Amino acid sequence: MQTRRDYQKKSFKNPFFSSQKSGSARRLRFLFLFFLIFAILAFFFLSPKNLFEIQEIKVVGNQTINADDITAVVKSQSAEKRFFFLPQTNLLFFNSSELRKKLEQDYIFSGLTIDKQLFHSLTIEIQEDIAPFFWFSNAKSYYLTAAGKAVKAVGLEDLSIQASATGTEVIRFAPRGKNYPTVFDQSNTEVILGEPIVDTSITEFITQLTASINSYADFEIASYSISSPYSFDLTLVTTEGWQIYFRMSEPLDQQFNKLIALLREKLKTRANLEYIDLRFSEKVFYK
Repeated sequence: MQTRRDYQKKSFKNPFFSSQKSGSARRLRFLFLFFLIFAILAFFFLSPKNLFEIQEIKVVGNQTINADDITAVVKSQSAEKRFFFLPQTNLLFFNSSELRKKLEQDYIFSGLTIDKQLFHSLTIEIQEDIAPFFWFSNAKSYYLTAAGKAVKAVGLEDLSIQASATGTEVIRFAPRGKNYPTVFDQSNTEVILGEPIVDTSITEFITQLTASINSYADFEIASYSISSPYSFDLTLVTTEGWQIYFRMSEPLDQQFNKLIALLREKLKTRANLEYIDLRFSEKVFYK
């Protein structure tokens, strides 16, 4: 018995034509990429040289970091070529990712934003994680992070002498117009930059205490004192000369509420006051 074969439904592919099509597609992609690069380069070289030139560098949000130092890093990178031939003085070709890496190698940020603003501006916005007080040890003062890590020694440019409400002169370190008290470490423990000096709980306690006193108390802070970085006993020295003893392992709100109640009810006149001791949860001692 003969079998009928239908040759009309067969499909045949010529491998020669297939390779021709794939080769044509590659050539089209290559030509497209070539003309795209050519158009970009032509636009750059035929445009006015200062069309996208970086002419303004803004540094905002910095507290302890010198804006001139950040600007110097930007200018140094601007002098380099990107991909060996693209000038980074041009805002379009400036490598923001590379700048971020360089800055994060030298500084500690809680936030860093690099924004290109047409046609000539580059803005670096910094968020520093700095505790609102200074740590003094071995005749030097340091900036600490909120986690208690020493990040920078305080310079003389941050030093200011301010008059308190009672007329007493108080030496303070005031970065960017901020009024920060100093914590004196009586043990003079060595401070190593980049290393933790105190526990986070201590920086949190002092930060909250300073904010509460500035908001609700009728006296001013001259300084703090601590026997060592590992102690939880904190001494606050007022600009009037008398002192307050706190225990940082106990809740701050309880100690602070007792302090305010005592000052308002029993110690309205403090000419002869020497100290108030809040370290014992049940009782408050004063002299």
